Amino acid sequence: MGKVHALWTLDGLHQLDEATVLQALADKQPRVRATAIRLCENFLKSETRGHVLAKLMEMTAEREPFVQQQLALTLGEAADPEADLAMAKLLQQAPDTEFMVDAVVSGLFGREASLLENLVNDGASNDQLVATLARCVFTSRRKADIEKLITWMASSKKSSALLDGVAATSLRKPVKLAGEPAELKQILDKRAARLASLLVWPGKPGVKTEQPLAPLTKQQQGRYDLGKVLFTGVCAACHQMHGRGLDGVAPPLMDSEWVLGSEQRMVRIILHGLTGPVSVRGKTYRLDMPAFGSFSDEQISAVLTYIRREWEHGAAPVEPGTVKVIRATTADRHEAWVQDQLRAIP
Repeated sequence: MGKVHALWTLDGLHQLDEATVLQALADKQPRVRATAIRLCENFLKSETRGHVLAKLMEMTAEREPFVQQQLALTLGEAADPEADLAMAKLLQQAPDTEFMVDAVVSGLFGREASLLENLVNDGASNDQLVATLARCVFTSRRKADIEKLITWMASSKKSSALLDGVAATSLRKPVKLAGEPAELKQILDKRAARLASLLVWPGKPGVKTEQPLAPLTKQQQGRYDLGKVLFTGVCAACHQMHGRGLDGVAPPLMDSEWVLGSEQRMVRIILHGLTGPVSVRGKTYRLDMPAFGSFSDEQISAVLTYIRREWEHGAAPVEPGTVKVIRATTADRHEAWVQDQLRAIP
């Protein structure tokens, strides 16, 4: 542990030496290697980024599970297409290492489809990673990427894994496309019906025409804009700007039945916090969300208006007057809410 301590001491003193850290990448002790990999993140925004990243990408033959996990997490921080491919290669060497797929995917936001495009015709690529990336692409609701995904399902070597990912996808409402994808009829698999259920397009049989969403008033738009600023600064660290949350940390807000349900419940959550197990989109999360009762009525209404209208949501905005009434009604409460208490509130 002496070498690990020495590395962290150097980091704490802001005296990290690149040569020392890179030398530690080849150390015989796994914990030293893992610590050195983590410390390499300090150089990924420096002028030596390219050299450091190349050294990290050379480590895809690493065999120690917790070192593999750290390598995947650090390569994800690089936000580089070549590093993403190195993560996929690393996973091929460690198909049974726990949490490796999660480690790879965690740093990929916005680049899932790009990596997937490089994997769909590689017979050696990890099926679980391919399926997870397919699910991420669908839940992102990015139409251009979803149309590519459908094409790959119809013709790629990994069509079965892609369909597995779609089968595991849960959406509050289907993704709207400009027209029926021609490749959809080429997918000769029973899971194609599940895929089709996640899509709508003009003229699709059995689909009712949606009423246009009522536009926000000038005041409500102002609150939405303020809510985005507050969300970015306070909430996005856990729930992420894409609204899909972080596994093990925070549940998704995108397509959440809580966000799109009763405003009475959501206001209470922000005022007093939420603790214990909570079910979101069929998955249980154990969490302790802090209270933000110090926010003004205007600020709480702004955050809620933002999350109820962002990510293609169409829920009604929340007015400051609503927050004011609920704040007064619950003024004597000093503990966080639990799921069953909130569900009893209409």
